[in-house]
Amino acid sequence: MAQLKINDLSVGDWVSDKNGIIAQIRGMECWSDGYVINVQTKAGTITNLTEAGVCPIPITPEILEKNGFVKNDAYLHKIDIDDNITIGVRRQSDGYMFELKREKRRIGELLAIIRGLRNVHQLQHALRLAGVEKEIVV
Repeated sequence: MAQLKINDLSVGDWVSDKNGIIAQIRGMECWSDGYVINVQTKAGTITNLTEAGVCPIPITPEILEKNGFVKNDAYLHKIDIDDNITIGVRRQSDGYMFELKREKRRIGELLAIIRGLRNVHQLQHALRLAGVEKEIVV
């Protein structure tokens, strides 16, 4: 698994350790010998990881579907946030493409496109940037 850089991470991001144990970041501390990432596993255990011990969780169709995204003709998966906002996710060669659209009087207005998403924490960041408050389940 690829190692993540501390500046790519935020509190609340889902990551895994080198053994594949999934955890959510609760805090980050800078020590003289490097960063320590405080995480809480899905089982509820709180522990610390070094920066070198934090790994990304790849986006999968199963994770998208677990979070309310449904298969669609126009997108690989999409989710309607409210009556006017839709998020579509398409698979591309360099990862996933995230599109945020607003429907106004049956005319779609593209608000944002983010390309190259590969990992769950990147999807979380894209949702936050789009102003969508959605807890991701892994």
